[in-house]
Amino acid sequence: SHINECNRFGQTALHCAAKQDGHLHCVKVLLDFGADGFPNAIYVDPNNEHIVYITTTNGNAYKISNLNGPNATVTTLKGNATNVHFNTVIGMENYPDLLLAGTNIGLFYSEDAGVNWVLSNAIPYTKINDLKYRSNDNQLFVFTYGRGAWTCHVNDPTDILPLKNKAMVTLFPNPVLNGVINVVSEKKETTCYIMVYDIAGKLVMDDILGPHKTSLSIHHLPKGEYIVHLKNQSGKMVGIEKLVVVN
Repeated sequence: SHINECNRFGQTALHCAAKQDGHLHCVKVLLDFGADGFPNAIYVDPNNEHIVYITTTNGNAYKISNLNGPNATVTTLKGNATNVHFNTVIGMENYPDLLLAGTNIGLFYSEDAGVNWVLSNAIPYTKINDLKYRSNDNQLFVFTYGRGAWTCHVNDPTDILPLKNKAMVTLFPNPVLNGVINVVSEKKETTCYIMVYDIAGKLVMDDILGPHKTSLSIHHLPKGEYIVHLKNQSGKMVGIEKLVVVN
């Protein structure tokens, strides 16, 4: 299949061409993203050439299906991750319901075609601009903002799903009930810098911890999920953990 797009006055004309029954089938879909801006990534589903995934400059994500029919269908892909800025969405060959998303805070995956998303720590928490998966040698390529490009060998696409990387920092209690968390680093740093980001990737608080200060007051944070980064005095990341505030 072949896809291109052109923008005019906030609208996107998506032109698709694919072979069907030995003939070239063409379709033009006019999309109006309005406040979403313009598409910044378009990917064809590896399991169905008549489905594409589009992310926009304002962080939204859409699935466009039925491109081989008279009426294409546009549905949102953000599911339960409505506050997360999506930069790219890709499908995985031979796994039609498995999607990966590069976002402003890390790698998300969905096992139900975009209804529910989970933040994975198989990849460090950072802004991911683009993702590529090469199925012939099982290589996942991750392109980040400010932390370079990475590649990892994935024996099976589902290998990246479990949150299996052991955290180097422990937060307790977690979930937080009383507005105070205790922080323990496996690296036993004498002084460290702690940064707390919300699910949209915005820094909401930072502080310095040391031998005489190992707890943090977060009374001002509204309930929700957060990502905690811990850095040593030289600025090296020594711990990443997810924090849940329920009070």
